[in-house]
Amino acid sequence: MRETDGSPSSKLFEAIVAGVAVVGLVLSIISLVLVRGTPESEGPPVTSVTNNYYTQDGAPGEASPAASRSCGDPDSGVVGGWGPDRPVFLMAYPPTYTTFNSIRDNPNLGDERGFMRVRDVSDGVTSTFDYQVEVEDGHTYRVSIYVENSALDDVGGLAATDTVLKINLPTCDGHRIAANAFLSSPTAFPGEVWGGITFTSEREFTLAYVAGSAKIESNAWPGPDGYAIGAEDDLFTSTGVPLGYTEMDGVVPTGYEYAMYISFEVKPQF
Repeated sequence: MRETDGSPSSKLFEAIVAGVAVVGLVLSIISLVLVRGTPESEGPPVTSVTNNYYTQDGAPGEASPAASRSCGDPDSGVVGGWGPDRPVFLMAYPPTYTTFNSIRDNPNLGDERGFMRVRDVSDGVTSTFDYQVEVEDGHTYRVSIYVENSALDDVGGLAATDTVLKINLPTCDGHRIAANAFLSSPTAFPGEVWGGITFTSEREFTLAYVAGSAKIESNAWPGPDGYAIGAEDDLFTSTGVPLGYTEMDGVVPTGYEYAMYISFEVKPQF
């Protein structure tokens, strides 16, 4: 190595050499990152959402069902949303704790947080379930509520217990009416989740439940008849009804084979 004599020119030369070395190191690091990318994790990170957020499938989120108000005029913005804000997961990377409807890429449902939907049964098989429907006189509408314990199947002891479902079906009049389903269990996190739908019309209307139409469909109780909910009067109160796979015992095991649909029909009254 060439020795330096401490003169200004030699010091300048040393500074240039050091600068070139630093630049070379930075370029090497950038090259390494571009070639290797970022380190892979064991799975995608848990994602969270903010309230008043619309999922890919259009399900609106709200801070609370009460914030939507049950009935309103055409410009009120009344809407049945989902909540609360909570972690969501992928089918390939489910949660390791008990939680309801927290998968965002369900191939049949999409984002499970919007687990309450409605369709016009008067149109037969041509109608599909959605989060909002414009009602017509003389038509009947079927409301569907999806229930699934999203916890990882391979982990034991994650069945939800004391599971209860209750429905807020408003009896008020309006041009926009929001209904919500509340699903709760003391062994799940969050302890209560809700989904919602919105009925609209240019004319003022109210909703009437079709007596005897509430039922559960699952692998244990396959459709179209399913299992009739005997205590349907409680379904529309703050008491609610217990849910279960083979009996109404409040126990909902993990896994899609134990998922269920609870449905009922309403008719608009003008």
